[in-house]
Amino acid sequence: MKKWASVDQKDNYIFIVAMSGNRGIAGDYDAYSNYIVKPFDEGQLGLHVKKALEASRFLEYGSGKDEEIDEFFDVKSRQMHAKWQKNMTSLLKCKSEEEFYKGFKNVGIELEEKIISITSFYEDGNGGYISSGSSDDVLRIYVQSSNSEVGKAVIAALSKAK
Repeated sequence: MKKWASVDQKDNYIFIVAMSGNRGIAGDYDAYSNYIVKPFDEGQLGLHVKKALEASRFLEYGSGKDEEIDEFFDVKSRQMHAKWQKNMTSLLKCKSEEEFYKGFKNVGIELEEKIISITSFYEDGNGGYISSGSSDDVLRIYVQSSNSEVGKAVIAALSKAK
């Protein structure tokens, strides 16, 4: 069963969020959301990433929870994101949403069959992020890796993100 997390960097902050879903995923801020401040401790970052992956939920239609899943994607995840964005915009003392997202770096993290895949993403020019599709943009490590090894891999992936 897959698990997901998202990590964003803006200036001196790294934000870690659990992602939940199945074919599509969305931020599950109530499940797990945290941030760290520079200087970034690799072990601390790795621990947060592992906690976010642990909190991630695989939401499967046909499991008797279809209405709950629809509610999560259609309403709840959007509300949680708006609340998170407002809080983080205030934390960073940004005057607007545009200022908050300017210079963001994003990596997506997926756990499947004991392998953590960390993908660097690039701004698409429309306010979203895309992968280049190149295997060079994906780092893979074992889930048994130490927190420091996970954190180091995430920082390496963030350094490639644009």
